[in-house]
Amino acid sequence: MTLLILLLYAVLLIAVGIRQPRNGAAGFFFASHKLGPLWVGVTLTASWVGAASTLVTLQQAAASGYAALWVMAVPTLLTLMVFFFLTGTIRNHGFTTLPRLIRKVYGRRVTSVAAGLIFIYLILLTSSQFVAWGHFLKAMLNLPYAAAVLGGAVLVCAYSAAGGFFAVVRTDGVQLLLLGVALTVMFLIVGQGAGEPVSHGLTRFLAAAGEYGLMVFSFTLAWVISPVVWQRVAAARTAHSARMGILIAAAAVSVLYLMVIPTGMALGPAASTDGEVLAGLQLALPLWAGSLVFLGLGSAILSTADTALNLAAMTLSLDLFETGKSNSLPGARWGTLVAAGLSAAAALRLPSILQTLGVASEIMAAGLFVPGMAALFLSRPCPRAGAVSLMAGGGFALLSSMNAFGLPLSLPRWPASLPWGLGLSIVGFLCGYARDRRRHRPASESASGARTGNGDDRSLSGE
Repeated sequence: MTLLILLLYAVLLIAVGIRQPRNGAAGFFFASHKLGPLWVGVTLTASWVGAASTLVTLQQAAASGYAALWVMAVPTLLTLMVFFFLTGTIRNHGFTTLPRLIRKVYGRRVTSVAAGLIFIYLILLTSSQFVAWGHFLKAMLNLPYAAAVLGGAVLVCAYSAAGGFFAVVRTDGVQLLLLGVALTVMFLIVGQGAGEPVSHGLTRFLAAAGEYGLMVFSFTLAWVISPVVWQRVAAARTAHSARMGILIAAAAVSVLYLMVIPTGMALGPAASTDGEVLAGLQLALPLWAGSLVFLGLGSAILSTADTALNLAAMTLSLDLFETGKSNSLPGARWGTLVAAGLSAAAALRLPSILQTLGVASEIMAAGLFVPGMAALFLSRPCPRAGAVSLMAGGGFALLSSMNAFGLPLSLPRWPASLPWGLGLSIVGFLCGYARDRRRHRPASESASGARTGNGDDRSLSGE
């Protein structure tokens, strides 16, 4: 019965998502810049409430109650707040992709490195959702992990390659509806009444700030510079539409998390892994409710996977190979296929959802946050600042991430590695910026000297 539901769900997503994009690459990656506030809010919420927001938060809530809000809820809301205030600045730059913004300030070589780091991040982000999908189907249907990962990759790739970002937005609407129904059912049947007194929950939440501080810092920096929200801000019809969509997403995310936490607490400390969480839900729910939860949790995973996959294809097509200059739909679709294959391969190698997300976030936070945010506000080219910052912070993050792939490097693991990488990025940026300033100064000083000399000559000749 569950397998039949899965097949019908796959057919529904493909039917909703298959639509020929208009306006070439602009339609494929930005929905022709016509999203209204409701669709911006829907796709932001569906993209963020994914595998980590459900399975991992359920696990953390089972162990530590409302302190689990630090894992995903707090960095999500902090990121949305930042973008609410940055939307006008981003739109004023005529933003399409982050590497193209970086090119204006740091030049082509730095842009290529930045695009490469973003692409690696998005492949890891997509793979984290495929990891979750593999664990999910293994627990629910007893399917082999590898077969489940590959099946999920094929499904997401099918509608994402066919319809592009508009397909992602349309399927996000279906998936968010299914997720909302699933979390409501979970809360009403399992989580209702499982909470703790507000004062006790608030105390545990505040006490856990030190424990989760580095994780929150890492995720927030990475998500602020991640293309997920930037793409939706660019795809919105107006800056006002983008801001209203961000507010809608913040409200929806808050409600969804406040249903997930009590459900995890009700499952108890035994629910410490993906399989045990799902097994606990199966035992606690009647058959009809279990089917709804199956669809909802599956939707949460795939709604984030299709977003990350579309962004990976965008980075590959528009920034690394620049096929988008000719509005190439075939190039965009081939980029989707390549990104799906690489993400599935990474998912088979990295079986931990949270660790995969951590490695991905460190690459963005340490490598791109400093030069990326500075690019919004710098008024003149600073190629050395961008290059040194990227090489220092991004290089350290990539070396540190090798620990997750089994290479025994004597470097701290995420999240303890983040301050080192971010610190190197900041120092590198400042050193490069000082060098850029010195490079500009002689020209201005010589021009000033020339003007002074000419004035002196004129006064002497006048005398």
